[in-house]
Amino acid sequence: KGPRPDALILCNCWAPSALMRPKNMDSLVGLPILVVIAGKDPIVPLHLQIKLANTLKKLGFKVTVCQFPSISHTVNVCEQGSAIRNFMLELVREGGGNERLHHIQVQRQAAEEKEEMRQAGVKKNFEKAFGLSL
Repeated sequence: KGPRPDALILCNCWAPSALMRPKNMDSLVGLPILVVIAGKDPIVPLHLQIKLANTLKKLGFKVTVCQFPSISHTVNVCEQGSAIRNFMLELVREGGGNERLHHIQVQRQAAEEKEEMRQAGVKKNFEKAFGLSL
C-alpha cells in the first residue's frame, strides 16, 4: 500500500480480474484513468481492452476512453499523442486536490498571464511606433 497516484494512463492493456480488487480500493475511487484502446492489437484483443475500461468504471474510477481503430500493440504518438496530452492538461486544470497538480496549475496560469501581458505590450508598442490601432 503506497501513496495514491495522481492518475493512470493505460495503453492497449487488460488486467486479470484478480488484480481488479486492490486492498486500498477506497482510496482509489475517483482516480482519473485514461484507457487508450488499440483496435488492431494482435496481443490484447479489443474486447478485453473494452472490458477493462468498463470494469474500471464499475469500480468507481473516473475513466476516459479513447479508441484508435487503426493502431496495433504500440503507442503511436502521432495518432494517440493528442488524447494523452489532453488528458494530462485536464488533470492539471482540475488540480485534482493534489498539491503537486495544484502547483503545476498555478505555474500554467502564471505563464498564461505573462504571455497575455507580453502580447498586450507588443500591441501597445506597435500602435505607438506606427500610429495604428490594432
